[in-house]
Amino acid sequence: MSGFVYAIAADNGLVKIGYTAKLKARLSHLRANNARHLTPLGAIKATPAQEVELHRLLADDCEKGEWFRRGSQTEYFLSRIPAWPARKSRIASGRREHLPQSALLEEIEAFLSETGMGPSYFGKQAVRNSEIVSRLRAGGRVWPETEAQLRGFMLAARRASKESERAA
Repeated sequence: MSGFVYAIAADNGLVKIGYTAKLKARLSHLRANNARHLTPLGAIKATPAQEVELHRLLADDCEKGEWFRRGSQTEYFLSRIPAWPARKSRIASGRREHLPQSALLEEIEAFLSETGMGPSYFGKQAVRNSEIVSRLRAGGRVWPETEAQLRGFMLAARRASKESERAA
């Protein structure tokens, strides 16, 4: 099972490093069930086994469970983890900054050109959202789960196309 290893800082200086398949939902859950102010720091595509290995590597900085002090090992990990989507946003207040995702959009545009698929149909088939391509074109940003779904759909479609070419 693939999801994300994430890092979220609490206002007491500790960092929660955990695994989830759904970043946005996990952050919402943690904020709703934690008295501390939480700030998302980063997330990286990973498996539960990789999270367990990371916890083992960061054991010297472990405070309790998935909460870590910002020791040298934890800081090293944090310096290398990709930024959380909408990191500068204030999700709790409803204000979110949208940053362009040009690499993803370029990949989608190339896929649409290769396949002749329309952007609305692509969005509907890939993530059940016919507006996703137009939002990206307008400079919008998607969560890593959505990006992974989009890339996965394109990969699967390309594989299916190659298989059908071989069969013919």
